[in-house]
Amino acid sequence: MKCYADLSAKGCFMLEEISTLTGNNNTAGTLTKSYLRKEYIQKIRRNLYVAVNLADNKPAASRFRIAKHITPTAYLLPNYAKVPSLMTALCRESGLFLQ
Repeated sequence: MKCYADLSAKGCFMLEEISTLTGNNNTAGTLTKSYLRKEYIQKIRRNLYVAVNLADNKPAASRFRIAKHITPTAYLLPNYAKVPSLMTALCRESGLFLQ
């Protein structure tokens, strides 16, 4: 769990970010596989992962942060509570369906 604190602080991250933490591409791949097996992180899509809160096994990043990471040009409307399909629209645009 040498990099878990840094990854959970980021919330949502890519394999390249793990590679910069470890300093080696092979180590980053091995660490990612190990953390996936131990359920410290979850795979959102290819090359996109989210850290898992160890206390309650829920993602450390919110759905909106994950959607923002997938679609950087996404934004929230001031009255987004009135638009319940905003998250659905972001997920459909990117091809990801979160639960």
